[in-house]
Amino acid sequence: MGEEIDHATISQEIDKFHKQDKWEKDNEINYYRNYLYYIIFEEKKYLQSAYEKVTQISDKLDNKDRKILLNCTWPKLIIEEWERVK
Repeated sequence: MGEEIDHATISQEIDKFHKQDKWEKDNEINYYRNYLYYIIFEEKKYLQSAYEKVTQISDKLDNKDRKILLNCTWPKLIIEEWERVK
């Protein structure tokens, strides 16, 4: 099969990236990216970050738009997974 992934090395690189504050520049997709990191690395900190970002975004919306956001695929998956593992 293909080469094995060195999760520790990739995780360290992602942590470096985060520390450089680059990920804060595009807040709109942080929840999506962090959920993908959670899927890859199975580290709860990424899921928590994704959940918190979805919550921050939804708190700024009116009820109609909040309902639309929270029924979208990725936010819905994040919330359901957070409720399952918290």
